[in-house]
Amino acid sequence: MRDLSGTLLEAEQVKPSVTPYVSVYLSKMEYNPPFQVVAGTPLRIHTLARESGGRLWACYKCSDHSEISYSDDDGENWTDDTDFSTGNLLNDIAIAVDSSDNLHAFYELLGSGTSRMRYRMRSAAGVWGSVVTISIPGGYSPGTIKGGPDIVVDSSDNVYLVWQDSYLFEQGGKIWTYGRIAYKKKTAGGSWSSTAWVGNVAYPEDLPSLAIDTTDTLHMFYQDADISNWAYKSKTISGSWTSPLAIGSVQARYGALVCDASGDVHAVWTDQVDSGTGILYCKRDAVTGWGDEEVVADIAVQHWVSISVNPSAEPTVSWTHTTNHIYLRKKTAGVWGETQDIGAPVWGYDEPYVPQISAYYPIIDGKHTNLAKVGVAILSRKAANSVHFWKTDDLAWE
Repeated sequence: MRDLSGTLLEAEQVKPSVTPYVSVYLSKMEYNPPFQVVAGTPLRIHTLARESGGRLWACYKCSDHSEISYSDDDGENWTDDTDFSTGNLLNDIAIAVDSSDNLHAFYELLGSGTSRMRYRMRSAAGVWGSVVTISIPGGYSPGTIKGGPDIVVDSSDNVYLVWQDSYLFEQGGKIWTYGRIAYKKKTAGGSWSSTAWVGNVAYPEDLPSLAIDTTDTLHMFYQDADISNWAYKSKTISGSWTSPLAIGSVQARYGALVCDASGDVHAVWTDQVDSGTGILYCKRDAVTGWGDEEVVADIAVQHWVSISVNPSAEPTVSWTHTTNHIYLRKKTAGVWGETQDIGAPVWGYDEPYVPQISAYYPIIDGKHTNLAKVGVAILSRKAANSVHFWKTDDLAWE
């Protein structure tokens, strides 16, 4: 790792082994071209979730619909949930599970006008509820920029949504539009708050990543053109969103964050390092604030990074490289271990999205059901009709 002075420190070599990937069955996934990426494609942070009984859920984008699948054997075999269907081209989707094992899905539909954000809940009994259209903030004209959904639940099973929506304004006699981060809350009782803007009215915002801590304070990482390429905000239960804090350099891009059992925030993002584009990490202590930036990878990487923590607050970072491989690096007892190459995609395409399962809530019977006690679980998106679930062979839960 490296401190702010730029000194590179030697890391202890800790090498976990991994199992071969398990392919998720996707009979209708047809990318043409591969990774049919839409402008403003989000980070796909929360695409894996786990029930208290061990059932794993995965969500992903298909060419003509969205898909949600589940596994009852820790990811060895997967089954499509045929009761969930968007009926339109999906841009992206995020999921979360609450303490009653209800599954919450937040997603965007293309081809459905300017109000494209949708929410739907599946009860623990296996019944999907009605589709809820998530409106834009009141008083603003709708635009066509949408996407970047993320979702978390708190200690009381309230649901929080963030996404990029359109903001239209007039300047110089012309109508301009750009993306801004919007926010909405659904209580455990089912009532919805008004949709509100989170950020600055004067500059574009994009790619929100959301996490929640032990006090139910929300923490958000996102792209903010006002202060830098990446920024951080937080919001207490009854408070307002804080002013943006610039993270990294003006080259910072594509970040993610998680919260641990001490209320600390662990953030990771791509940024400028000595040899080009690399990966930086920083922890925000709940008491003392942000610490030094640390270099996780000092090599050219692909765009997307992800991070998880275990109940002992040890972070693991995952990312992809221009070699088309997926990489992991874990910090144990304050020391970054060896970078692990867990394999190349069998079809030879890039794998830019490598989200890990990591959500502080729910806590059921004193156990974090969505934080792996040991090991790592990753969902990766691929072309050639397959999505892969990866796990280290020591994966275990509380």
